[in-house]
Amino acid sequence: MRSIAIMAFLALLITPCIAEPYNATIGPYVVSFDMGFSNYYITEDLWKASESLSGDESYEFGSINVYKNRNHEDGIAIISIKHGDKDQKYLSPSESTEKLRDSFDTVATRTIDGAKGFVASQKLNNGITIYMAHYQSTFDPKRLNVSILSNYPWDSGTLQLLKTIHVEENPARGIMEQTTSTTQSFKVLTLLSKLFS
Repeated sequence: MRSIAIMAFLALLITPCIAEPYNATIGPYVVSFDMGFSNYYITEDLWKASESLSGDESYEFGSINVYKNRNHEDGIAIISIKHGDKDQKYLSPSESTEKLRDSFDTVATRTIDGAKGFVASQKLNNGITIYMAHYQSTFDPKRLNVSILSNYPWDSGTLQLLKTIHVEENPARGIMEQTTSTTQSFKVLTLLSKLFS
């Protein structure tokens, strides 16, 4: 009986320390991840539209910044999503790693969110290591790409982020588009009925 009470007490002590997954909406996408923290402080850059310098390509983008606390101490991870209006030709993860080898200390291909991507790291003069990762989503690989920049230590946030990040289309988006489409259709029918009455 005493051993059961001790185990229950230990379970209660451990419970508050369990990391929590986080879900965020970036434009029409839902991003989920777990960096191994018990709390997150998130700031978001709104979903915006822009275009290339030549005007040939339009795209939408947004990002979230992940901190351990409100003071923005102890590091930052930035998750950025970009969606183009046309199919894009991207370098493969292997080609990207070859191009980045001269600019980073370490570069490797890695599966991220079920897709082949790459990760690069660079140790700065102040001793902090910066990690950069990139991949194309599995559901829209020619138009949607995800970039991650993190200065959390590899084994204290960055690796966990890369192992758990998942981007998917927001299921509510389809419902909202259907509702908007139905509302617009109803308005058109109402207008037509008034015209022909």
